[in-house]
Amino acid sequence: MGSIEELIGTAGLVGVALILFFESGFPFAFWLPGDSLLLTMGLFAARGRFDLVELIFTLFVASVAGVAAGFWTGRAVGTRWLDPERSVLVRKEHIERARAFYAKHGGKA
Repeated sequence: MGSIEELIGTAGLVGVALILFFESGFPFAFWLPGDSLLLTMGLFAARGRFDLVELIFTLFVASVAGVAAGFWTGRAVGTRWLDPERSVLVRKEHIERARAFYAKHGGKA
């Protein structure tokens, strides 16, 4: 695998925006390099490789769109993925413990 500079050179601003979109909106994409990519893009903008205004606007829109897509996906799926009858990872005891925890600690949690 190449360096992040090679990735940005190949993918460009659209590729970076897609990475930020998925990283900010979907829990399965936590491994994507969102924060370090933002820092690197800022350095590239300082070196003149990207226009700063275009960079800020594009990545802001990608981030907000990713969060909105994640929200609507969560709203559509809801808690169905937590159903112990369907899930291999989630058991009924886990759900009961989580509910008891939040009932006890409420807003401070």
